[in-house]
Amino acid sequence: MHPEIAKNIISDYAQGDQTVVIDPFMGSGGVLIEAMLHGNNSIGFDINPFAVLLSKVKTTVINTKSTQEEFFKVFKNSKNVHYLTAHIFQYRKKQEY
Repeated sequence: MHPEIAKNIISDYAQGDQTVVIDPFMGSGGVLIEAMLHGNNSIGFDINPFAVLLSKVKTTVINTKSTQEEFFKVFKNSKNVHYLTAHIFQYRKKQEY
């Protein structure tokens, strides 16, 4: 389902953040994502294992701080990349936002 359509339906029919949105044919998880953005819990089903995997990936909340810390640990311990480059990368990323 197109995200804008899902957004409008959830806005019109979800009665506050206590409403659980159910998507029986979740596909790539568009309705689940819109439910998350609207503040609702959601449940999705699909017969296609790839669709289930894709939806899990798209709806998994990631702690960006711990992810960045792990990235810099790996980057620092790399034998082929100088650690200073990691700081430059971090600085450029902050400027982009």
